[in-house]
Amino acid sequence: MSFRALNRSLRWAGYLLLTVVALYAAVLNLPGLLFPYHVTQGRLTLYSDEPIEGAPAVLRDAQARIETSPMDDHRPHTVAIANSEWRRKLVFTIEGGAAGVNYHPLTGVVYLRHADIGQNQLYGASGKPAAPPRTLSYYMAHEITHSLTGERLGPLHLWNRRLPQWVREGYADYVGMGGKVDVADLYRREKAGDPDLSFARSHTYAEFRLLAAYFLQDRGWTVDQLLASKLTKAQAQAAMEASPPKL
Repeated sequence: MSFRALNRSLRWAGYLLLTVVALYAAVLNLPGLLFPYHVTQGRLTLYSDEPIEGAPAVLRDAQARIETSPMDDHRPHTVAIANSEWRRKLVFTIEGGAAGVNYHPLTGVVYLRHADIGQNQLYGASGKPAAPPRTLSYYMAHEITHSLTGERLGPLHLWNRRLPQWVREGYADYVGMGGKVDVADLYRREKAGDPDLSFARSHTYAEFRLLAAYFLQDRGWTVDQLLASKLTKAQAQAAMEASPPKL
């Protein structure tokens, strides 16, 4: 194949890839195409592929959690729940085991997996409901917080993707819990070997929530200071061990 022919093939492949990405982005930004049911409460709109019942209370709870963050943009946000497996696979792509996905800034819609809205529960990859205190409204607030941090940090920081994982997920979890975190209790449980306080064992974010809450509450950091932190998780853990929470 000549260089000219190769260059032409690569150019067309690039056009095709851009077209696919554009079409996929369009689908993600138009949840009504895949999720025919929707309801709005306050600033939050919820879409689902199944009839919606009991949403207002859940959405009010999620909005109240978001409002605890000084980064709350006071703008509308959209959540879509993928109950059917083919829809979940389509919108989650490679994040098969995740409870939710956020593609900010590609779309302002965040996607969650199967949920019982009336019971304020989200079902994990195991098919079992997430254990309290991780409610459906918690997951909504957690994922929307990723959009808020992305808006705050902007493209120079790849929105929020350059943040250390413990900061990115820890702060989202902090807001997901409504900014009410008992640092001493989490620290005590971690020292006792509670598997929920180990991301490697539980694949939940309580370990990161503990660190974020420690710096915000015990050290008095602002949210902007937390987002500017370059500490690795090991360094953050060492800092907490050097001056532990009061038990």
